[in-house]
Amino acid sequence: MLYYVAENPWYLAGVFGLLSVSFLIALRVTQDGKFLIRALIALGLAAIVLVVEQLWVTDNERIEWVVKDLVSALSRSDADKMIGLMDQHVTFSLRSSMQGDELDTDFFRSTLQNAKFDWVHLSKLTTNAGVQSQRGSAEFKISATGTYLMGGTQHNFAGNSQWSLGFRKAPNEGWKITRITAVVLPPYVILPMVKFRSRNGTTAVEPPMPQIPQMMRNEPSDFVPLRKPRRGERRD
Repeated sequence: MLYYVAENPWYLAGVFGLLSVSFLIALRVTQDGKFLIRALIALGLAAIVLVVEQLWVTDNERIEWVVKDLVSALSRSDADKMIGLMDQHVTFSLRSSMQGDELDTDFFRSTLQNAKFDWVHLSKLTTNAGVQSQRGSAEFKISATGTYLMGGTQHNFAGNSQWSLGFRKAPNEGWKITRITAVVLPPYVILPMVKFRSRNGTTAVEPPMPQIPQMMRNEPSDFVPLRKPRRGERRD
């Protein structure tokens, strides 16, 4: 019942609206004043449901606001705003994997500074918030066009992508992003750097399965990951 009041009140408001119409029809047929009173009560209940929905802000709606703020900051290439919406430690992973390595916010900031978006569109946003677990998630799609500066040259890009975010409800801070999962990516994308922890406990930085846009390559060649070889690893 709470769902039809806080999340989607239109079904309940529609029922009251139909009741009001039926009472008005009965009033016209019978000329009985009691149907007018019932019609007014039904209209009043429909109005109350809509007002309560506007005043009652749910955790799902708060997560939606965070996602929309994130996309808005992305359209402006505002990395500081985006990082401010994230938790202190954020994992980045590919596809549907729930596990990932820690996002390198410094590399993320420098990469985003080279990007300029002409158009960013958010679609198919769904959210879920756990009341007891204080954990949440969001699934959505992004369509974007713009330019990226690489090697002193601007390159155009356009594509669609699908994302999944994980959240935790931080005390006095609201919902913070803890996980970023790239579910579906276009064939040309530069992924942000992540930090991984090696067996000896040291922290290093590498791109997770890095990809480079074919249109951004000066000549056809295989892309070599921009990281130092791990111990025991050979690079041809």
